[in-house]
Amino acid sequence: DRNNIYLGQLRASDGQTSVTLDLALTVVATASGFRVRRVATGFNQPVFLAPVPGSDRVFVIERGGLIRLLDPSTGTIAPTAFLNVVNQTSTEGERGLLGFATASDYPSSGVFYVFLTNPQGA
Repeated sequence: DRNNIYLGQLRASDGQTSVTLDLALTVVATASGFRVRRVATGFNQPVFLAPVPGSDRVFVIERGGLIRLLDPSTGTIAPTAFLNVVNQTSTEGERGLLGFATASDYPSSGVFYVFLTNPQGA
């Protein structure tokens, strides 16, 4: 229709049930635009990233139970995981290491919080 509206569907399934969501994406031209750049590869099911307070690095949270440190300016991933809870995390279905946040005083306390599904499913 040349109206910059693109219609589509998003479908998610757990193997037994599924849900479909109708989508309408409107493309709007802007003066600033945006750019996408791949900064690293080699992650296993990354679910999100979070900034490391007081640093240029970011935490990359992997569903399977690893939190890795990435320097986005170089694409360098730290050789050892920041946190490894692989043996304490169930990834069955939609489970896994699903959340991560640093405390407001993280630079001095080193305290952070994780949300994960344990092997028993809790």
